[in-house]
Amino acid sequence: MSRRERKAAEKQRKELEKLQAKAEEERRKRAETEAKERAKAEAEQRKRDEIEAKERTKAEAEQRKRDEIEAKERAKAEAEQRKRDEIEAKERAKLDAEQRKRDEAAAQEEAKRLEKEERRRQKELAKLQKGKGGLGRLLSRDEDEYDDDDTPVVPIENIVERLQPYASPRGPASPVPGGQDEQEPPDEQRDSSDASA
Repeated sequence: MSRRERKAAEKQRKELEKLQAKAEEERRKRAETEAKERAKAEAEQRKRDEIEAKERTKAEAEQRKRDEIEAKERAKAEAEQRKRDEIEAKERAKLDAEQRKRDEAAAQEEAKRLEKEERRRQKELAKLQKGKGGLGRLLSRDEDEYDDDDTPVVPIENIVERLQPYASPRGPASPVPGGQDEQEPPDEQRDSSDASA
């Protein structure tokens, strides 16, 4: 091989080595760039994960706080409702007691009225039995003369027959006004005559 050829071969070898070194350098730079980008991406992902974790922790803390507030408000509302129920129950019991008191007072008044009416009736019966004023005068009195109110009075059965011994004179005599000959008709006949009138 001539010197010229050797020189050309050496030159070609050096150029090849240079090209290889350049290619190796480019591969190394690409690897470094990819490593840096991968490291950067991983760092960003870690940062995002940390941010998400913080936000999740914050959201959970806020939710717990809201739950506590709602629980307190619910407990307060329930306590207020119980208080209102107790007040209403007391007021209802008070009204019931007042109503019972009024009912008892009304019952006592009615009992007094009935007792008074009974005393009045017994007094009238006593007057009739004693024959004060004569039987005819008593029978001719207005029915409402002794009525204090509109309460109906139970009629006395067989009053004429029962009072006859007190109104008639002893022994035979002329008929006495209001006596047996002038007895009032029975209640049924008197009612029918009053109705026809």
